[in-house]
Amino acid sequence: MKKPCISIIVPIYNIQQYVGTCIKSIINQSYKNLQIILVDDGSTDFSGRICDSYKLIDNRIEVIHQKNLGLVEARKSGLRMARGEYIGFVDGDDYIDENMYECLFKYILKEDADMVHTGYFCSNENEISSKVDFNTEFISLEQHRKKLINDILNYDVNIEPSIWSKLFKRELILKAYDLVHFDCSYGEDLVCFIASIFLAKKIYIINDAYYYYRIRITSLSHDMGICGIGKEVTLYNNIKFILKRFNAYNEYKETLDFYFGKNIIKQMKKNSTNPFLYETYYFGQPQLVQNKRIVLYGAGNVGRDYYSQFSRYTNCDIVAWIDKNADKIKSRRLLQFFAKIKLVSEVIKDMEFDYIIIAVLEKKIVESIMITLSEIKVNKNKIIWFYPQMYKK
Repeated sequence: MKKPCISIIVPIYNIQQYVGTCIKSIINQSYKNLQIILVDDGSTDFSGRICDSYKLIDNRIEVIHQKNLGLVEARKSGLRMARGEYIGFVDGDDYIDENMYECLFKYILKEDADMVHTGYFCSNENEISSKVDFNTEFISLEQHRKKLINDILNYDVNIEPSIWSKLFKRELILKAYDLVHFDCSYGEDLVCFIASIFLAKKIYIINDAYYYYRIRITSLSHDMGICGIGKEVTLYNNIKFILKRFNAYNEYKETLDFYFGKNIIKQMKKNSTNPFLYETYYFGQPQLVQNKRIVLYGAGNVGRDYYSQFSRYTNCDIVAWIDKNADKIKSRRLLQFFAKIKLVSEVIKDMEFDYIIIAVLEKKIVESIMITLSEIKVNKNKIIWFYPQMYKK
């Protein structure tokens, strides 16, 4: 019996150095009954020509050339052409494991789920680290919808709110993405995912990774500058629209306002010359550092906020600030306000301290840091990590 068709939609804009790798990873899928829709969204480089060249060698490929309308309209163009009973998305600068859609299809069929979610590997072009961290394989949305949406808006859930890490039933994604407004050029995946949660009854989570997400500092979500504040406002309004559409705005208003405020602070911090003005995180057990010599591990957003907090305590001595990427961080202009950040190997072995305070959010990174410190014989009783607290007002 012939397997159902899966339509895979690939939005493409000026990514000529990556798009070939992406297309080849889809062509080589073990699941063969595919409709591969490449949407060239007005590229001015050779991306469109590359798409056309692959169309000549694989008759499953269909190419749309359109003027530049943005990611949302590119995906909607693909959805209008899609014939598959199931639909997936791959961003044109990413790539996928050859068994991804075989595996997702198996579970969407077996569990009669409305969507299936897989983990992913995150590539910063220098290293690839797994982002798989699931505690459950099945979620009944009718029972857990409120918790799932609240957790997503609080960054406290292991399901990435992307649409490229999922396989959808056709009916679900058509209804959900139709609710995403064209001006949602940032956070459109989150808007679509929240709509999907309201529309779906079941999702299935695969505790494995099949997608390779490439972080590019020049990509839309990583290079917004001062425009980031305006984009956060637009995202807030789009999420608000979805919640009102399902008569749920009042139920989630407090969580959404907190999410919005947190993101605005993040954008202001990015564009400020003085990071002390916009603190987001704080260490929730200040009594532990009183009259202690501490080493602060981590120089990201959490680390900078912890440094600002601890610096205000007259009875706390920060004897060192360390980070595995200290060499890269030293050049950042924001850090002119802070102490010199050093590599772990530069300070730990010969330094006297009472505690190492780990200043990071993700538990998997904490586990990696614990291993590093164990390897250099740091007493585990001297290592402290609590999930960072966040200012709510």
